Amino acid sequence: RAGSAGSYTVVQDDDGLGTISFAGADGTDLVTVGANIEAQVDGTPGSNDMPTRLVFATTRDGDSSPTESLRIHSGGQVTKLHNPRFQVYMSGSHFQLSSGSGTITYNAEVYDTGSNYNTSNGRFTAPVSGAYYFHHCLEIREALSGTGVIESKVWVIPNGGSAQERIRDYTRVDDTNAASHAFGLLGLNAGDQVYPAYYNGISGNAFAQNNGGNTPLTTFFEGYLIQ
Repeated sequence: RAGSAGSYTVVQDDDGLGTISFAGADGTDLVTVGANIEAQVDGTPGSNDMPTRLVFATTRDGDSSPTESLRIHSGGQVTKLHNPRFQVYMSGSHFQLSSGSGTITYNAEVYDTGSNYNTSNGRFTAPVSGAYYFHHCLEIREALSGTGVIESKVWVIPNGGSAQERIRDYTRVDDTNAASHAFGLLGLNAGDQVYPAYYNGISGNAFAQNNGGNTPLTTFFEGYLIQ
């Protein structure tokens, strides 16, 4: 920040300290950057005190410049801005589950980073291979549905394979509201699809309490990439 060589002016928060850039021949020239790593001031510097973060940026297919993908903060925390993650629910205050087994197409999104969940078919498609966490919660109103067993499930369709049940939880609905939580880790390959399902063993109609999309959600499906 100094105005002349040999003088020093303290840097400020968000200033760049240095960048390593990676470029390659693209058929036209050698200057198109594919990725870079930049050190940036991450706080207020002082005497012998230079808080710094590292920002890793990559160029997506079809783009001409890098976009931040991962950040290591000065405190050591790591954030991944574009990691796939989603949370979805059914619009309305409640919805009916028919007897026996079935699937649920949640049609409203709280968020969907990466746009990997499809509200038309209720499926999440893994964009990359890795370990993913999923949670499917069903809250049932006994006053509307009677008694019996309810099961929340998570199914996977491997890329090019057949659907298979991977996570399941059940609970008995008696004289109070009850919730079934199916959650856990799944190892997925890119292109695998994941969707929520259920089993309704309740006598009479079963209604999932939905809370109208208000916080906190009572019935929902969510997931995110861990690594």
